[in-house]
Amino acid sequence: MPSTGNYPPTSIDVPPATSQTLNIYLDEKTDYNVLFHVTDSTNNPISDANIHLTAAGYDENRTTTNFGQAFFRDLSPTTYNIEITKAEYLPYSGTLAVMGQEVLKVQLDQPI
Repeated sequence: MPSTGNYPPTSIDVPPATSQTLNIYLDEKTDYNVLFHVTDSTNNPISDANIHLTAAGYDENRTTTNFGQAFFRDLSPTTYNIEITKAEYLPYSGTLAVMGQEVLKVQLDQPI
């Protein structure tokens, strides 16, 4: 696969014998960003999970796509607090030191 720079690769499913129109928007490259991949215990992507990323002077939320991805761009090189929530799953809390272009894979578990 060719390099995508700091843009996360995205998969698109198109059923056979159909067509799909896509609008693609690209932003300028940034040095500090995070791509989240949120999955369940069987490695299936979790859509519509809320990711809350905070640090001194920074407080943003993103919702994961159908592929379980969310992208935070134009960050500062610092440590961020992470809260990931989705109904019917246990919440995730943690920290991440952003030193460049980061990818964080998080598995959410369902309560027993």
